[in-house]
Amino acid sequence: MCHCGNSSATCACPTMSEYSRQCAHAGGKPQEWKTNQFCLKKCPFNMKYQECGSPCTDTCSNPQRNQHCQEHCTDGCFCPAGTCTHLLKTTSYVSYVTIIK
Repeated sequence: MCHCGNSSATCACPTMSEYSRQCAHAGGKPQEWKTNQFCLKKCPFNMKYQECGSPCTDTCSNPQRNQHCQEHCTDGCFCPAGTCTHLLKTTSYVSYVTIIK
């Protein structure tokens, strides 16, 4: 790694995440490497963090969206198996909730 500023963790976490995703793109099976002490990623509600999840997540209105996805995986918070994302819009905010299918 080149220049990371004051904290190597600010460079190490995104760099290792990208390395892990590139490994998955090449057909590898990277292990979960984030821990409570290193690069922890917390997710809202009952969502689960995945290092390599589909960017085309299923929604309640399109429950098979992921099956037609051609995009490479991405890290982030995803609904657990058996649930879907539902977009709630009100006049003051937009939020996502997971609903059991």
